[in-house]
Amino acid sequence: MMRVAFALPGFAIGENSHIASMMFPTTDLINFSIAFVLGLVHRANGKAHKRLMLLAGILILDPAVARLIETVGAPFPFIPIMELGLFGLLIGYDMVRLKRPHWASLLGLGLFFAAMIAKLSIANTPIWSEFATLLFA
Repeated sequence: MMRVAFALPGFAIGENSHIASMMFPTTDLINFSIAFVLGLVHRANGKAHKRLMLLAGILILDPAVARLIETVGAPFPFIPIMELGLFGLLIGYDMVRLKRPHWASLLGLGLFFAAMIAKLSIANTPIWSEFATLLFA
């Protein structure tokens, strides 16, 4: 699917260039995979497993949230705001139930911020351009 998007010259997310836009599905897929695999590894630990599987879902929500935001006509920055709200709910649940954030919730939040840093900085570099071309062309 990402190769098809790369082949479409009009593919762009927000104000990003065609190549920089490829960072969005790439980081989403990497973060989803990390959370999902960790969820499988920790399936015997109920608290970690359910949080990691929920985080896998939250971390892959970007395309759906983007379509929702576009449909209601809200500005592009509302996408990460909505996703941060989901993280806030999860960490709030942790605080009520555990009196502290669970490590899995913090890991998911860290993955989200790492992806945001990559989307806002690395995506516009020549190194990413070369790497994306190598991956998707």
